[in-house]
Amino acid sequence: MLFAGGGQEAYRRGMVVALQPLVVGALWMILIVLAPSALFWIGLQIPKIADAIRERRAARLAKWQPRGAPLEKLVADLRRLRAELVYRKPNSYVQLTALTRAYDDVLESTCACLEQPCQLCELPIGRDRDIERLRAEAAVQEAGIPLELPGRRGDHRAQGHSLDE
Repeated sequence: MLFAGGGQEAYRRGMVVALQPLVVGALWMILIVLAPSALFWIGLQIPKIADAIRERRAARLAKWQPRGAPLEKLVADLRRLRAELVYRKPNSYVQLTALTRAYDDVLESTCACLEQPCQLCELPIGRDRDIERLRAEAAVQEAGIPLELPGRRGDHRAQGHSLDE
């Protein structure tokens, strides 16, 4: 009984104080051993994280990017091709077919840009396609896009007639 009264408590406090450097040293040892492995693993994950961020950003930007040609270009092409079909009839069947298909392609792209349903290119050449073309033209005009060039309405000179006759 060397430690009478408070001696045992002092001994225990001394042991706790003596164990603190041992615990701190063990924690430092664990940190020193595991830190390089953790840093290496994080280094391996950086390219994956960067790719995920890049893909996410590209998907977000792609949502706002226009798809296809701008509406203004489509409308200009549509008016030009329509004027060629209506006012300057092609000389051969091959030219007429090519011009009609080009007009139908541009009309379908315009309808897609305006989010109007159109099935022109799916239909064979014939009455069904002609009816679908008229429906698509009406949809484009209802959207506020006139298909006639402003100077072409009622202009007989384009058909070979002069106003003097």
